[in-house]
Amino acid sequence: MMRFNLDALDSARIFLITLIGISLPYHSPPLTLIAICVVLVLGIKANFKTFFNFDKLWRTYLIFGIVYLLSCLISNLINDEGLTSKHLTKNFFFILLPLSLGANRDILKSLTIRKFFIFFCIATIVFVSVALIKTLYLFKIGVVNTIFYESIEQTARIHTTYLSLLIVLSFHYLLNQYLSLNARTNIKSRIILLGVIFLFTLNFIVLARVGIIAMVFIILFHLIFNAQNSKFKLFFTTLIIFGVIGAGFIKFGWSGERIKNLFEANQNNKSDTANRVILWTSALDAFQNSPNKLLGAGLDKSQVLLNNSYRANNFFGYKSNYNTHNQYLQTMLENGWMGICILLFAIIYGFIKAIKQKKYLFLGVLMIFCIFFLTESILERQLGILSFLIFLPLSYLYKNEN
Repeated sequence: MMRFNLDALDSARIFLITLIGISLPYHSPPLTLIAICVVLVLGIKANFKTFFNFDKLWRTYLIFGIVYLLSCLISNLINDEGLTSKHLTKNFFFILLPLSLGANRDILKSLTIRKFFIFFCIATIVFVSVALIKTLYLFKIGVVNTIFYESIEQTARIHTTYLSLLIVLSFHYLLNQYLSLNARTNIKSRIILLGVIFLFTLNFIVLARVGIIAMVFIILFHLIFNAQNSKFKLFFTTLIIFGVIGAGFIKFGWSGERIKNLFEANQNNKSDTANRVILWTSALDAFQNSPNKLLGAGLDKSQVLLNNSYRANNFFGYKSNYNTHNQYLQTMLENGWMGICILLFAIIYGFIKAIKQKKYLFLGVLMIFCIFFLTESILERQLGILSFLIFLPLSYLYKNEN
């Protein structure tokens, strides 16, 4: 009876961890929060006697979460902002997730992590496909005038950059799986390859430019680290397919228009590149006006400083309370030099560990987030924080089947 109870407890914990992966693309904050809290309670119950016996990996992960959260709390306190602000509460995931995953470290083996990634990839493909079908229908009846970018965003009700982040993470995992399988022509290998090609296509439809750049980097990443792989020739052939798909979207789809907008005047009579430079310059100006450069301006006051800089630089961002669209600048403005140093230290430490221990799945995930951090304040939304805190430790622990 005792053995049955333990097995049932382990099955429940594995199910909930998998459920967290499924909930990410569907972005249901209450469901995700409940799953994280319940899996924490079950983890404490299963490992009560050894709960605080964290190994080096989980200690490092937990310390990063605590220190980063403290930098947010201190910044808010010194700027007379409440600790219950809706903008601050999302940062408590920096301690909740490390505790939750750390409490269940005994079941975070390759099989459990593989289930998490597989169900996450399936959920992402299904979610984006359904959004695309709905968009095609709305396009047919004349409700939307395109099937790309903003139309997908409206249908999916999720920012295209975050949607693209989930697609690129799925693409990276499935490509890693495809190249790690021994059999070249078995059914599983073919299905995974079709998934990789489909995700590549979906990314061009979602059309977040940073997502396309990140996907190109991931392809180059796998080219470098899999040049001796037995399936490299087949992968190289697949690259030709990717090239044809990409060229088709650039030539005949709205991708070409989005790329042109980088260099041609459109919004506010400036190119997207010029507008982004003004935005980042405004963020640096706001930091210079920060009341405390060491600890930052806090979550709310930083937006006031940003809006003032936008007005001074005649930038339209103040009308919509634009954030910095750069996680490094956002962290520096909100949490000061202390916050950005913590974030950069964690990233550099991760790169060193990944290269030394040849953790290529983890290295790719870290690269993806670093690229997305350049053009979006990913950690300003709950989905971004959850993805960052879940994918990094799980990809680090993951071992290929072969």
